[in-house]
Amino acid sequence: MVRKYIVADFVLTALVAIGAAFWGGLLLDYGPILLGGLEMPRSARILLLVALFVVLVVLAIRLLGERLSAELPDESLALLLERQHPELGERLMTSVQLARAESNLDAHSRPLYEHVRREAAQMSDELDIRRVFQWRPLIHKAIAAGVMLLAVIVFALATPSIASHAISRLLTLSDDPWPRKAKLEMVGVEVPIVTFADPDSSAPPEIKLLTFEDRSLRLARGGSATLRVRAMAEDRVVPELCTVHYETASGQRGQANMRRVGGQRNGYQEFSLDGPPLDGLAEDVRFTVRGLDDRLSDFEVVVVDPPAVAQLEIQCRYPEYLRDPQNTSDAADLVVNYAPGLRIREGSDLKVIGNSSKPLSRVDVMLRSVDGDGEVQSAKVADDGMSFSLSLPDFSEDQTLLLLPVDRQQISAGAPFRFFLGVVNDQPPEVSLNLVGIGSAITPVAKLPFVGTVKDDYELSRTEIALAPASQQNTQPVLRDIQPQRDGSFEGQVDLRALVADDMMKSMAPGERLNMFAEATDRYSLADRHVTQSDLYGLDVVSPEELLGRLERRELGLRARLEQSIDEIRQLRDVLKTISGDDWQAVDSATSAAQDEGEETLRAEQLRVLRIQQSSLQANKTSEELTGIAAALGDIILEMENNRVDSVDRRQRITSQVQQPLENVVGGELKSLRDLIDQLSRVARDPDNGPELAVQSVDAAEEVLLRLTAILDSMLDLESYNEILDIVRDLIDRQNRLIDETKDEQKRRVLDLFKPQ
Repeated sequence: MVRKYIVADFVLTALVAIGAAFWGGLLLDYGPILLGGLEMPRSARILLLVALFVVLVVLAIRLLGERLSAELPDESLALLLERQHPELGERLMTSVQLARAESNLDAHSRPLYEHVRREAAQMSDELDIRRVFQWRPLIHKAIAAGVMLLAVIVFALATPSIASHAISRLLTLSDDPWPRKAKLEMVGVEVPIVTFADPDSSAPPEIKLLTFEDRSLRLARGGSATLRVRAMAEDRVVPELCTVHYETASGQRGQANMRRVGGQRNGYQEFSLDGPPLDGLAEDVRFTVRGLDDRLSDFEVVVVDPPAVAQLEIQCRYPEYLRDPQNTSDAADLVVNYAPGLRIREGSDLKVIGNSSKPLSRVDVMLRSVDGDGEVQSAKVADDGMSFSLSLPDFSEDQTLLLLPVDRQQISAGAPFRFFLGVVNDQPPEVSLNLVGIGSAITPVAKLPFVGTVKDDYELSRTEIALAPASQQNTQPVLRDIQPQRDGSFEGQVDLRALVADDMMKSMAPGERLNMFAEATDRYSLADRHVTQSDLYGLDVVSPEELLGRLERRELGLRARLEQSIDEIRQLRDVLKTISGDDWQAVDSATSAAQDEGEETLRAEQLRVLRIQQSSLQANKTSEELTGIAAALGDIILEMENNRVDSVDRRQRITSQVQQPLENVVGGELKSLRDLIDQLSRVARDPDNGPELAVQSVDAAEEVLLRLTAILDSMLDLESYNEILDIVRDLIDRQNRLIDETKDEQKRRVLDLFKPQ
């Protein structure tokens, strides 16, 4: 009976422990699911089974093994029965004790012992042994075990799927998750595709979806992304709200609510998050998405530095026309690290070599001109991925080089790297031409002296002087090579008579027009050669007589200018006389007079200063005018020489009687007059020195007038001489015309003799 009791007690206790472990494990594993948590991991479930096994082993040892192996003394059993059955009257206890001491009993005590033993034996047959055991603990354990067993049966019958799932997870350690009301799925992360589009464009950027691998995803530092999650709508409950719980690498925690995206489509409801923690990523982020009783846990976004162009080297090979013909090397002519403002010579072949901050898988390239976008191409990436190269042949216009590096995890830079490459265009040459001693008209045998300058940004191919008759549009112009100096200046002359003698051009008759210009060509060979022409000189071809007539008319104009200058000097002399005639002493004494007299004196001084200033300006103007007249006379002399209509007498007359005297007046008497007027302006308020300087200025003006009047008389004499020459030239012209008419008449009469009557 005792062994049955011990076994029953052990079995019931073990059942209670197993039931408690089952319901406790179910609570720990499925309870968090109801609260939106996660299942127990496999390790926790294994630990639970191990703990249950240990408890059962301990119970088997303590409640079964130790009890069954324990020895129960007869005295203890007898005492236990005596307590539960007082009617024994200690007979059973006395019999047990006397039985141990039976060998020591006296003869008279043995009958008494036998009597007590028989009574105890008779009464023991009628005893209820079950009263000895404590049945209440056993009943409690049986009730507890029964309740747990009944609960398990009811649970299994009511929710067989949950019960079987619990058994599979708790006993067989299955990793199948518990069924939930809601079902969330991780879609991924949307990031904008970095392209070469204009950042100011209003068009929305293209989007690509990145998926998690082993719950981890790499994104570029500083970038922004949109988290996408979807909830199953068919046979599931769609959460009203999904929440992202996140923690950054620095320990910052937070949560953010995801928003619904539209309605249900294809059996799913989309949720998105486009703010923190995925906005402006700066560090790693771990997060969990919770929606109703489902959650997506332990997702991680690893932030990595995007690839960058650490250095850009430009290797430039100039076009052939800019290179030394003796240089046959294929080496670059210019190797330089890129810097803002870098400009490349037009037509150069470029090789761009870049270094990256991390290994690259590819580098997308676009050359964007001023007009718009170009074609996307790829650079050549080195095997180690740390450098790349790109060839740009015939670089001929300003362009922006856009580089978009992509690393080996397919993470691109946040924006294309922009490098502006300017082009130094080969400019056409600049050439200027000036004729020296030649006016707008020339004779057919004229010499055409010229000077000029020519400049080019690199090197000239040739420089020429071109002559072309205006009436012969399709005629190839006559070209004459010239060799400029190192500074670009050049000079020379074209002799029309020599060109005609050498059969290089036809003789030009009066009335025709000759165009003359300079032409410069550089070595530019990328397209059409750069050919630049100077300003065109249109020269009228006239007879010597007509040219002299034009020059004489110019002399008349110069004489009129000289007469005007004499009038201005005469007016200047009168003003100086007025200044010298002022009452300088009265002005000085008036300073102590009354106030009204002082004001009148002040006005007189101011008027004197104004007159002196006007005189100075007039003297300077006249000096410049006379210098111009002398230079114009020199041009007339040069024109006569260059047109071969010069006469020694005429040149000497103009030079000795007009030009040189004018230059002497400007550098002598007129300069002295200007100096005196300048001194007078400094003593305009000095009554001691002012009057004397004013008188000297008047005398100097008189001297200038005398000299200019004499020069004017010489010009009048020259005019009379020129008039006589005009009369002679007219007589000669009439005589020539009469001779020509006589010859024509004689020919006509001879021809009439041969006509039939």
